[in-house]
Amino acid sequence: MDDLYPVLPRFVEDELGGTGASVGMAVGSFGVTAALLRPVAGRLGDRYGRRVLVVGGMIVVALSLLGYLVVDSLLAVVALRLLFGAGEAFAFVGLATAIQDMAAGPPLGEWLFDGSNYDRVWVVAAGLVTVGIVLGLATPSEPAPAPYGSRPCRWWASAWGCSSWPRFPAPEACTWVWLSSPPAWR
Repeated sequence: MDDLYPVLPRFVEDELGGTGASVGMAVGSFGVTAALLRPVAGRLGDRYGRRVLVVGGMIVVALSLLGYLVVDSLLAVVALRLLFGAGEAFAFVGLATAIQDMAAGPPLGEWLFDGSNYDRVWVVAAGLVTVGIVLGLATPSEPAPAPYGSRPCRWWASAWGCSSWPRFPAPEACTWVWLSSPPAWR
């Protein structure tokens, strides 16, 4: 829901009269429930299936977004953001694990290994990473321009009221580390 990031700070400041700290609290509060509930979501997904997580999480996210139509206080926005984080946790874990369940990696590794050929596995894995590097080089090297009227900000200051992009990248970094880890580590 990246479309919220340029608008939510403005909403908190302009419509609710919030300060920079209020903006930081409103924008970042979803991360609390998202981080706390992802392990719970994983266990529920293993027990009840990925679809329950994806559909249920998306319903919670949609309802939390519709809640902005009636909010009139910072406390209500924070509550909706906490609810949004819960829905995001379930939807993200459901989608990420469904994708991982469909991944060709483990069967490909077994086929490459063929009982004794470790070297072939390492070389092919390095080759696939090299493809990722080449694709990465094709991505834009400059950050996207800041939304009109936003203040300059450092990533570490975004949680303390800076209303412009970029925000703190740790959730995405942790997600990619988690997704790239062997299943035995989780």
